[in-house]
Amino acid sequence: MYSKYTDDNLSKYEFVPSVDIRRERIDIRSGYFIQITYFYTCMGIDLRVITGHRLSAKQVMDFPDWLEKQQQLKDVFIEHSASKLYFGYKRADILSGLEKKSTWENYTEADLLESWENNEDPERVDETGFIQVSLVTYFGFIYFNRETIEVMYFPEHKYSNLTEVPQRSYILNFSKALAQAFGQTQIVYCSDTYETEYIETLASEGKNLETIIKLGIERFGSPPKTIEAAIVNRFFIDDLHNPLK
Repeated sequence: MYSKYTDDNLSKYEFVPSVDIRRERIDIRSGYFIQITYFYTCMGIDLRVITGHRLSAKQVMDFPDWLEKQQQLKDVFIEHSASKLYFGYKRADILSGLEKKSTWENYTEADLLESWENNEDPERVDETGFIQVSLVTYFGFIYFNRETIEVMYFPEHKYSNLTEVPQRSYILNFSKALAQAFGQTQIVYCSDTYETEYIETLASEGKNLETIIKLGIERFGSPPKTIEAAIVNRFFIDDLHNPLK
């Protein structure tokens, strides 16, 4: 289906042993940052990537058809396939993943609307917890709240992937492309554990991205503008017009 994505196109990407990446981290980051990386990996902290959307419930249900047509996203995915090779994926696996169409399984428009109503009602959340409607895609899981989407990349779902060069490059660049496809300019990154779980909760409650950023800054302060400091902060914002350095 994707004739331009051949094994030869991917041959320039080689599997990068973790020891090489670790050596590069030592060259460009402090020992403290290395310790933080080890902590994130051992504690199993996951990464959440949040941006806004303006889709109706019906449009969300039609999202798989829309996603299949987004060639720019597929191009970014392939361009950064070194991230997948790092995990030992075969080139054939990367290509075959793009050919699988996402489908809603056992979810309807009514289910989606019910999840939004539940999550925006504190009393119902106290009784049942948050109800999350997710779609499996070639890049991971995407969760649809009323005003935002949350992305959990796979296999780059651990927060520690932000400290590895191939994974970080893929996550940041694909997230920008995805936000742009949704007509957004800002992306929020946070860990799903400890204090910054608050950010994910705001999204689940149906807050829009502007409110999430405002309340996040009120609680945690303005996040750093440099990538290394931002990652350690566990809550940061990237902007298409003023990207992290």
